[in-house]
Amino acid sequence: TDQLIADALRAYVRAYYSEDAGEFFADGEGNKIIAMGDALDGSTQVEVNGGGGTILALRKALDGQPLKGQTGAEILTSLFITYGIQTKMIIAAEGMGAYEFILDAKDQVFYKEREIKLSKVKRSPSMPYRIALGGSRKQWPKGFPELVDQWVKQDAVNGYGGALVTDVYGAINHSLDGGQAIFAYFANKLRIRYELQPVAY
Repeated sequence: TDQLIADALRAYVRAYYSEDAGEFFADGEGNKIIAMGDALDGSTQVEVNGGGGTILALRKALDGQPLKGQTGAEILTSLFITYGIQTKMIIAAEGMGAYEFILDAKDQVFYKEREIKLSKVKRSPSMPYRIALGGSRKQWPKGFPELVDQWVKQDAVNGYGGALVTDVYGAINHSLDGGQAIFAYFANKLRIRYELQPVAY
């Protein structure tokens, strides 16, 4: 999967960094952009036919500034794709907002479905929380298990599937429907620059 992404990007970016392989190439034909991502998020779910996806961010290539010191403010565009019965993508671009696209399986083209604008959603008090909580309970910080127990008593919906992209996608959809969603993962496996910053953007 990394090789497919690298081949598609090499003509446009300076470098591509993969969550699994690190620096995949640094001799691309582009000069102003660096690509970083996770080619197959949720790879541990493949054997059980679970959900997964791809995360990618295009960042400004900042000379003299190491990647470890970057905060995410350098991101120009980010996207994540979820693979399932339908292949869906959410892409956000600087100054343009965030939009959902759905892949047409017949012609292999993504078509725009809707704008993602959570700030404009009217909340529905009757909808339960959707909670996607990773890691074992013993890894949760003090006080958090008791908070989760309260949510469960309030009929919270379990939204954890084991892949960041599908869990966040579910949270976004629940929020667009008027609900409230919580994602938390305390096992320290999420990568800031490869996963969290692009998805947050």
